Amino acid sequence: MSSQRHRLFIECSATYYRGLNTGIQRVVRNIVKRASQYSIQLDIETVPVVAEYGEFWTSKEFGQLKTASPQKSSFIRLGTRISARLETHEKRAIERAKALRVLIVYAYAISAARRLIRISGFLALRLKFLGDVLKGRVRRIEPKPGDIMLMSDAFWAYDVVQPLLKTRYAPLFVISLIYDLIPITHPAY
Repeated sequence: MSSQRHRLFIECSATYYRGLNTGIQRVVRNIVKRASQYSIQLDIETVPVVAEYGEFWTSKEFGQLKTASPQKSSFIRLGTRISARLETHEKRAIERAKALRVLIVYAYAISAARRLIRISGFLALRLKFLGDVLKGRVRRIEPKPGDIMLMSDAFWAYDVVQPLLKTRYAPLFVISLIYDLIPITHPAY
């Protein structure tokens, strides 16, 4: 393998963290799975990457993106359901607080609980990630001129655009994969 060989970085943060099996995640998994087949033919190294801590990272683990275990999926769904119900209670409490100001404290408490539930699962995953970094299982990418970053995942769901603004990622040629409904559901992107 020549040191001049270009690399195709495949961003897959949302699929890695969430492990869902929606259309976008299925596409991302198939891109990552089949990329190595075209690597030799196109003379380009394919590297799945995840954004975390304002940087892009790679690991052998990212090459085998799996759907979440039933326990992880249940945990994510439960957290989402609880958060949605708390959001409904929060909105009601805010409406009632217009008449009875003391309820605003109740509304803030619900809001805090909802946010805590939503971030607890992601916090656990990020702590695992940090442990993998410290153990050397995950390493930061070092892009070179001619390298490509394919934004194949739901990049608006995680802060993966911010690292691209760093000077160290300037050599990357960035390609965003646009899914059918994204321009409608997220017009800002």
